[in-house]
Formats: sequence, structure tokens, C-alpha cells
Amino acid sequence: MPVTPLTPNYNLAPIQVKELVEGFSLSLNEDGQSGTRRFIDATATTQGTEVALPSLGDAWDDNYPNLLLTNIRIAYINNNDLCPFVYECTYSARPDSTSTFADEEDLPTSISSGVEFISLQTKSGSWTWESDGTKLADTSAIFKTTSVTNISMRRTIKDLKEFATGSIALNGCLNDLPWFGFARGTVMYMGFDAEETRTPHLNSRRWNITLKFSVRQVIAYDNGTEGWNYILREDTGKFDSPIVGTPGTYLYEYTDFAVLNTLSQIDTDYTIVNPLQYIGPVASATW
Repeated sequence: MPVTPLTPNYNLAPIQVKELVEGFSLSLNEDGQSGTRRFIDATATTQGTEVALPSLGDAWDDNYPNLLLTNIRIAYINNNDLCPFVYECTYSARPDSTSTFADEEDLPTSISSGVEFISLQTKSGSWTWESDGTKLADTSAIFKTTSVTNISMRRTIKDLKEFATGSIALNGCLNDLPWFGFARGTVMYMGFDAEETRTPHLNSRRWNITLKFSVRQVIAYDNGTEGWNYILREDTGKFDSPIVGTPGTYLYEYTDFAVLNTLSQIDTDYTIVNPLQYIGPVASATW
């Protein structure tokens, strides 16, 4: 008997079904989460509990809220259009859209390190030639280098406006605490880049964020390791910090970068639960 072609229907929730044992799977690993559940028309068997067929975008359950239904495959049980349908539901989630991060060392990171050349004009009497003690002319230019490291870290967020509002206030600020192994004041937050990713049939919007930092390390006049608030003095050739007022106000403010790891985070729960609770009592059926 010829089979009547199926008409696509992306809103299948009104269909009443019962869950099958065959084909059930739930996979949790470092590459993400995935799972498969199979249902059959509720009228096909008297066993099991009748439920509505899940809709695209539905979560696996409360334990895995970001493991979402991304595909429904519909097929006949046999080559007969009088037989019931079987619905194979595929769920998936990616770690970059489901994970939360305790600190910056949990984020995917790229680093580029180099040096910065600084030019300064000599002042009368400040510099002399080592070989004979002759003073450098006032117009002589001296170049010094400092270590500069650029760091990019990536994370995924759910709300761009929330993230932008919270993070823009940190632009140009320095780390108030040691950060990624670098001393206080040596790391400047340079802002972020955002790229939207969207899954149309799930009506899901996420943004992949690249956080940008620049690390500057110099040896200060007191031989300590300092950062962006220290500049090279032309009269001494040493790095010092210009301040204004009492107590002194620095060029750049200090702040805690920890908020950048949690702004607009996508919550999840990796609690491992007994998968048998998901399997309906329908073991098999024959027609």
C-alpha cells in the first residue's frame, strides 16, 4: 500500500504519545550534552502514561534545562499508513552555551606577548655616557622597552544589553587583585567583542563574547613590578606613578574583574540523575 507523504508540522505538541524504552540515550561529556527519546502514538498501546509530544526548544527536564530538543524525526512503524507513527526526539547542548565559570582560568584563552618601545627626551644633566661621563645633549632621544601581553578570553552570554551595561564601566580599569597570575595594577580591561549566534527554529539567541585585556609590566623606581599607572620619568629614567590630590589619585582606577565571568551567565546543572526515571513503562509493541 502506498504511504501518504507526511506534511511538516513544527508545532507537534498537541499530539498525544507514550515514551518507548527502545532508542533512549543520555550522554554527558566534556564536549557537551546530548540525548535521544522515542515516542509512539498514544493510541498504539494501552501501556504507559500518555503525554504530549515535546515541542522544538523544550528542555530535557529541570535537571538539564539547557539540553534542548533540536530535531524531531517522524516515521511509520511499518510500511503501512495504518500503523502508528514513531517520533524520535534529539536533544543537544554545547558546553560554551551551558557552562558557568568560577574564575578567568576556566575560560578559553588566547595570549600574544611582545614589547612596547618608549621614547624619551633627555634632560640636561640627567644622562651621561658610560664610557667617558660626557653629558647627553638635551635633544638626544632614548628608547626603552616594556613587556606588553595581550590576552583574549571567550565566553557565551544570554543578554548582550545586560553584559554591555555591566562591563563597559570597567573599560580602562586595572585589576585590583592578582589576576591570571599577574600582579595588581598590571592588567587593563580593554573591552569586548560580541558576535550573535541564533537558532531560528528554537527562537534561541546567544552572544559569543571575547574579553580583551592588556598586561603591562615595568620595574618601578623602588624595584617593584608595577603596571599601567607607572610611566617613564625623563629626568630619572625610572618608572614612577604620577598622582594628584591627597590621598593620591592615580591615572587609572582599580577594580575587581570577577564580575566579567558572571555577567549574564547561562545557568546550568550538571547533576547526574538516574536516567531510568525517564523511561516509560512501554517496552515494545507489535502490530
